[in-house]
Amino acid sequence: MIIEKHIKQIENLLNKEKIIKYEILQISFNVACVKFELSNKKKYIAKFSVNINKFFNPIKSEAKNLIYMNNLFNFFPKLINWNNEYLVIEYLTNDKIKPNETNSDFLKSVVKIHSVSNNLFGFDFNTQMGALEQLNAFEESWVKFYLNKRLIPMFELANKRENMNEFINKKINYILNNIQNFIPNNPKPSLLHGDLWEGNILFKKN
Repeated sequence: MIIEKHIKQIENLLNKEKIIKYEILQISFNVACVKFELSNKKKYIAKFSVNINKFFNPIKSEAKNLIYMNNLFNFFPKLINWNNEYLVIEYLTNDKIKPNETNSDFLKSVVKIHSVSNNLFGFDFNTQMGALEQLNAFEESWVKFYLNKRLIPMFELANKRENMNEFINKKINYILNNIQNFIPNNPKPSLLHGDLWEGNILFKKN
């Protein structure tokens, strides 16, 4: 099993408390997500890279994200312990039953996140989207930030992986060269959840 060689390292982050059972929840974008139970019956989630990426460390990035978010809000998983290879967070119980209607507590949480503002566009450190590092160096203009830190890097990566045809490249280059006509230059900078979808939301008792 992929996790067996990682057990001891995870236990070391938890005062060497013994792991008595575990379940691999997901392996996505080269990162394993594992639910486990200790001998004291406490349950946690551990994350680690299956193969080390020498250019970008998603474990360190996620730990920094959780530290940042938990300093501002009380609805993100608590960071139990971490190093550059392993991340241990609290396990949030859930029943996986999606409510028929969106509850106000969820909407209020999203609004709270988006209410955090700044005078520049960017972030204090680089984050990730899947397995990709997102560059977040600050810009005074939203147009420049979105162009230089999001669209151009993704466009260049796509062409590097697999050359797109001339027609598609021409259309994309038109958008890149005229981006100021499609998005505002100076909207209010807001903290954004970059991957807000159902798979990132836990449900319990509606």
